Amino acid sequence: MTSDETLAGASQQLDELAAPGTDGLLGKAGANARFWLALMIPTAPLLLVYLAGLMGSLTFAYVPIAFAFVGFLYWKRTDHSIRRPSTWVGWLPILLATVSLVLAILLSYAWFSALAFVLVLGSHFNYAGGKIRTSLAALTAPLLCILQPPFQLSGSLLQRFDRLTAWFSSIFLDRFEIPHSLSGSVVQLFEAEVLTSTASAGFLSFYCILFIALALMAIKRVSLWLLPLYAIAAFLTTITINTARVVSHVIAIEVLDADLTIGWYPFAMTAIATVITVGVLYSFHFLISIAFHFIEPNHETDRNPLVSLWNRVSVMDENRAFEEQSQFLRRGDLTQADSEPVPRVLWTGMLGIVAILTALSTVQALRTTTDEEESIAARDILLQTDDSFFDSIESNSVKLENYESGVTPQSNGAGLRNDVWEGSFRNARLQIQITQPLLGWWEPTNGYAQIGWKVLDRDILVGENDDGASQNVTTGEDEDMGPSPFIFVRLRKTQPERLESYLFFSSVSQNGRIEESPTAMQSLGMRLKRRMGLVDQDAVPVAMIQLWVASAEKLSPSDLRELRGVFVKVRESLAETLASEANPQPFPASQPTS
Repeated sequence: MTSDETLAGASQQLDELAAPGTDGLLGKAGANARFWLALMIPTAPLLLVYLAGLMGSLTFAYVPIAFAFVGFLYWKRTDHSIRRPSTWVGWLPILLATVSLVLAILLSYAWFSALAFVLVLGSHFNYAGGKIRTSLAALTAPLLCILQPPFQLSGSLLQRFDRLTAWFSSIFLDRFEIPHSLSGSVVQLFEAEVLTSTASAGFLSFYCILFIALALMAIKRVSLWLLPLYAIAAFLTTITINTARVVSHVIAIEVLDADLTIGWYPFAMTAIATVITVGVLYSFHFLISIAFHFIEPNHETDRNPLVSLWNRVSVMDENRAFEEQSQFLRRGDLTQADSEPVPRVLWTGMLGIVAILTALSTVQALRTTTDEEESIAARDILLQTDDSFFDSIESNSVKLENYESGVTPQSNGAGLRNDVWEGSFRNARLQIQITQPLLGWWEPTNGYAQIGWKVLDRDILVGENDDGASQNVTTGEDEDMGPSPFIFVRLRKTQPERLESYLFFSSVSQNGRIEESPTAMQSLGMRLKRRMGLVDQDAVPVAMIQLWVASAEKLSPSDLRELRGVFVKVRESLAETLASEANPQPFPASQPTS
């Protein structure tokens, strides 16, 4: 692989063959620039809403850097020649961008507008001439990294990374003969526990490492065909780096009695990990460059289709750059594309559509907030509660002090009732909440994430005292079912003060049956259906029960076991109450008096 200086030398030779005009936005070539600018304008309002939603997210803190990086490379590499699509394949990204923008407006979901922006700008890069390559399409790779997975899928993917990292870390800890056990993404030691998400915390997430890999693609002018290989390299690098950080953290606890998550240690660990990450990705790049090197074509023989296909996906060097530009200039594509002005009728129709989409997008941007949470409420309240509803769970460690109840009107005319009991668990704050009536499962973790809590781990557990009796009170066919699982989530907040919190939640149907607890991906699918309006209005209403504890210090495993038992009791109490109201017992017949 040769240096950029060698490529620049090839560029100087090509400059003698053709010198595209740079007459600005108002000239003949500027018509093409106005064409692309008009396509980007409708995406701007909802794009700003999308970017506002990323503000404050450490995971996507690199997004401003991505914009600056792409803009700088565009400024350095463009030869100021801009073309328009001339084939249906070239128009396909623009068509997809239009469909995506319409979805953003109809669903009031800003992510689709960001996708439309990436499609339009990426298509523009493909038709913008470069000083070395025939286009700047390689700049699309790092631009893709501004897109977070939609519908809060990013959190689920990071949790899967954490679990996979914990599994690999366990293998190395076994090799080092360090006693431990795994619980989801938590490494349990004798007197401590290590959360994978904590040990590998910081901006250096998978998405950031993927951006570094794709930025390397853009710097080295690698074909977009090889993007999957760089994504795989980013995946393997993420697992490797995070596993090393977790193992180092455990060794520091066991050998040095040091916590690498406090003080200056996290900054130092992140800095070291970043340097190693760049080195590993650069090594992957050299491996890919060797495997996909450019093959010099033999112009004295017939064209070899296999060599031509291989060279289209090969890594850029000065030979490929000169070959591509020479063929491109011999075809005369630059002069042909710029010599055809946009017809006035087409301009008028296009500007009309752009104006309509921009107006609709602006209206939705003013109505849309970064709060994407929704809840679909049923019509009738399932049960009435009071401050004594959970008196039976009070003990030496659990105290209930306050009770509040309120109803929030919903867009469908129904009311969403929230009953909240506040108290304490030892020295921690405790809260029990019943939310009803809901048409199906509702994920409380989304609400906690929106008020600043970071979801560290989400797992499905089975309570030690849950024998399944409460879910079988209405039917006899389920008597052999085992204990009913529930969701356990670990959360953390660092501002304005550092707090650890633990969330247990489950759902109970109107007839007292404890519903199945979905996985994170299943919950995501339910959320997507609700957002698309695919809600079964005839579904059995449910009540969501959650127990939340916030503490300045981590709770011990014994405390967590006790909380599991408390949650099982409150869930059983709710299920039994709903079952009794759904199937009231008849009054006993009066006995005849003698």
